[in-house]
Amino acid sequence: AAFEALQSLRDLGETMPVNLEVIDFTDEEGTWVSLMGSRALTGQLDARDLEHPHGGLAAFDEALARADLTRSGILRASRSDEPFQAYLELHIEQGTRLESTGTDIGVVTGMVGIYKYAVTFLGVANHAGTTPMDQRRDAAQGAAAFAMQVRSIVMERFTDCVANVGNMAFKPGAYNIVPRTVVCSMELRSSDADRARALEAAFRDAAQAAAAQYGLKMKFDYIGAVHPRTMDAGVRQAFSAAAASLGLSSRNLPSLAGHDAQNMALLGPAGLIFVPSKGGYSHSAREYTRWDDCVRGCRTLFEASRRLLNPA
Repeated sequence: AAFEALQSLRDLGETMPVNLEVIDFTDEEGTWVSLMGSRALTGQLDARDLEHPHGGLAAFDEALARADLTRSGILRASRSDEPFQAYLELHIEQGTRLESTGTDIGVVTGMVGIYKYAVTFLGVANHAGTTPMDQRRDAAQGAAAFAMQVRSIVMERFTDCVANVGNMAFKPGAYNIVPRTVVCSMELRSSDADRARALEAAFRDAAQAAAAQYGLKMKFDYIGAVHPRTMDAGVRQAFSAAAASLGLSSRNLPSLAGHDAQNMALLGPAGLIFVPSKGGYSHSAREYTRWDDCVRGCRTLFEASRRLLNPA
């Protein structure tokens, strides 16, 4: 869509007042490090961020080597702070708000912050057949109790947030050994940094209570975050006006997932639009957006670019 928009602008035969660029950021989805490319370009990564990739450090370094990259090179990838006129991004919604309301274009008002943690429960490994149930210091019990509390805390006290325990790593990890250690990989998301801090504190208390209940030790480690960001009002207006001029319906809505635009907003005016996702499926083989919706998004991207390049 970005290349098509640039080709269409070139085909107009007009002299452009600024240079136009297409940027393809790597790993927005966070297979290794969330929003890695845009965080690197905007100078938001440090060595510690690259020491805890989601797929493991050894596999991450192997993947970098295949791409002729290094961790130290990524940390040198930041761009100068020379201002740009606007950064525009097009993405599928990854949800059902547009589809359920029959809306063509979603104009994103801002993105949630994403905060990641490793919560470790430490007990004592022992024979699962010969150790009485009431004498076990079973790390799995603390982890399970904590995971249930994560859901309850959000639904009862933080309904404006979401949280997820996406993985539990058991050690020794054998069916006939009481687990000594369980590490829970967890994230929380909120558009309000203060609410995120309050939810983190509630999770810390819940983890400590679960550990105490089962005679365990507990560590609550902060891994990193992508902070909430508001999209530029001028770019949002350009998107809304572009959609209207094309006879397309649009609505303002927040993004519940992270996107590169929230990092690029640190360098200048940034905006993001969504097109509908069929059934809301994302990061799944069922993910699908109709071709007509893709075309509408591309046309809106082009028209907004034209308006920002040639303001009335």
